[in-house]
Amino acid sequence: MRSRVGRAILAFLLLSQLATIIGLVTISRHEANQLVDERSVAVLHENIADARHRLDNHLIPAEALLGFTENVLSDGAIEPQLLEGAFREILVESPQVAGSFVGDELGNFFYVSRTEEGIRVKEIDTAGDRSVNVATYDQQGMLIRAETLEDDTYDPRARPWYGVATDNVGAIGWTDPYVFFTSQQPGITAAKAIVRDDEIQGVVGVDVELGALSEFLLALRPAENGEAVIVDSETGVILGSNRAAATGEPLDAETQSEIEAVIGEVVDRELGAEVLEVENTNGETERVAFRQVEVGDHDWIILMMGTEKEVVGELAASKERDRRLQLIAGAIALAVTAIVAAPILRPVRELEHEAQIDVLTELPNRRSIMEAADRLSSSASPHAFAMVDVDRFKLVNDEYGHQVGDEVLCEIALRLSDALEMGDHIGRIGGEEFVALLRGDAEQTSRTAERMLRAVSESPIPTSDGVIPVTVSIGLATAPEISDEVRLLADADSALLAAKSAGRNRIMSFDVAKECPVEFESVTA
Repeated sequence: MRSRVGRAILAFLLLSQLATIIGLVTISRHEANQLVDERSVAVLHENIADARHRLDNHLIPAEALLGFTENVLSDGAIEPQLLEGAFREILVESPQVAGSFVGDELGNFFYVSRTEEGIRVKEIDTAGDRSVNVATYDQQGMLIRAETLEDDTYDPRARPWYGVATDNVGAIGWTDPYVFFTSQQPGITAAKAIVRDDEIQGVVGVDVELGALSEFLLALRPAENGEAVIVDSETGVILGSNRAAATGEPLDAETQSEIEAVIGEVVDRELGAEVLEVENTNGETERVAFRQVEVGDHDWIILMMGTEKEVVGELAASKERDRRLQLIAGAIALAVTAIVAAPILRPVRELEHEAQIDVLTELPNRRSIMEAADRLSSSASPHAFAMVDVDRFKLVNDEYGHQVGDEVLCEIALRLSDALEMGDHIGRIGGEEFVALLRGDAEQTSRTAERMLRAVSESPIPTSDGVIPVTVSIGLATAPEISDEVRLLADADSALLAAKSAGRNRIMSFDVAKECPVEFESVTA
């Protein structure tokens, strides 16, 4: 009798344990499914945010140069030759800029552009007998050749960018994308009219190549077979992860069809990032995240497309492994469930960490800084952006190698961090460029910016190849109250460009009233 009771109790305990295991595995499966669903959406949104920030960074240098050039030319007679130094500087500092130019109402034209040989300067002078002269310089600034083009009939007033600027006086106009004649690369031109005494004197413009942006999208696409594209709601695909889009060639019919199916639903929605589900030609459900952005008069749409399995490959694989575990739940122990949970959660923690941190310097990345700025702005706390760029960093990499260059960037990151006040933030947003979010009024943030400048320049950087003297240039833009953080960052970037054009190793601040960079006034002198 006792034996039968003992066996019954043992069977009850085993069945109870089995039920507990099945219940835990079922809960784990449900949580894994939910985790994959949420993470697939989050990945798409993060990629959309990265693409939006890269698009802003790609176009902001052109807008900043237009503002700087317009301010110089609006104070007196148009002498574009005086701008050659600034035009050359922007070509060095901003590889996406293909050329900068000025054209006036008389047909005069001055153009500084990048070529495979170096720098090309073209000047059209209509005073007296019309002349067209072209000079080509190598990378060191030495003249390669000078020539006069007798048959050149180029007229800046007939170009699309001239019409875009004169039709939108007071604003920056952007042309439709087209293939540049000199480089044969896809690009877009930003232009702004120069006005003096209510009369249009001419137009200043900047050519921006889009090939690098397309390559970025290629790397950013959420999966090997996914798509990351920028489209115009009226003209169709501009750039995309499909390499054909980068050369202006049409996308393959299948991809084009899928994108067109999405565009029809997107254009009727409000601005912002959303996620749709569409069925592709293979009968699979694809998740599509999108965000509409304005580029001048153009409505561009950033799209990220991919199936759930492709978007979160490792997490989706974890979900499949979890389903198999449920089939053999009676044979596993509670400890195994805990072990299975660990690899499911670890990729999420790693992805979340990588989404917020720059791997080299371990500083916050752009997204983290902008989130902190949004919090400050919503609380109406006075603050400023300080854009910091290492002067002539390319020479450090060329002479000492990229390993030493990385050592220099890490040391600069430490020095800039030590110069901040409590509550300030510093992040690396790419290459040799940093951005600091500084709390306080104009005097407080100016004092911090001066400490940052001195922290780098006052003593050489120790490296494995010896000490290297390094300086930085800083552009400062202060917001006394709630502000547009993207615009504030653009103002700081404009001031940074002015600081580098003025000789580097200095601070320039952006004057909101004058809408242009001005000389920085020291508060510690």
